[in-house]
Amino acid sequence: MVFGIWITTVLAFGAIAVNWYLHVSLAQFVLMVLFLFSFAFVFSKRLLSLFLPPYQLPVLDRLAHQPKVAVLYATMNDVVPACVRAIRQ
Repeated sequence: MVFGIWITTVLAFGAIAVNWYLHVSLAQFVLMVLFLFSFAFVFSKRLLSLFLPPYQLPVLDRLAHQPKVAVLYATMNDVVPACVRAIRQ
């Protein structure tokens, strides 16, 4: 599918927008071939996502008990040693 979209867009761009007698236009065509491959890859993923069912991610079992969790938000050199000691308890 990616290859089909890529070839179609390359042929359309080559037929409509490229002047085959100018070197600048040929250089632009080479760059567009690379960019159009990226477009074809992303577009095919989006197109397939419209028709394929969503992928179900695996789910873990429920935890038997809730673990103690502490979140320390530190910015730059703002770590306060007293807070770190309190979290370790």
